[in-house]
Amino acid sequence: MSNELDPCPFCKISPKIQITDDEGNFRDESYLNDPWSGVSYGIVHEAAKDVDCPIATHPEELLGSALYDTLEEAAEAWNPP
Repeated sequence: MSNELDPCPFCKISPKIQITDDEGNFRDESYLNDPWSGVSYGIVHEAAKDVDCPIATHPEELLGSALYDTLEEAAEAWNPP
């Protein structure tokens, strides 16, 4: 399975998977070398300029409140079966 996310059904822009710690704080890839507060993944779908999407989020905000243990779980949560 790919970790690529399908486009949003409302605006056709693909969200991204964001690395977080277990509390949902955004982290970059270097954090994976020393994940002192656990590793989780969340979905980010930031509002694009001049695009009206009812589910898009503010910058640096997760879509919903779910955190996933793996990249695969995050992709499966967004992509339909």
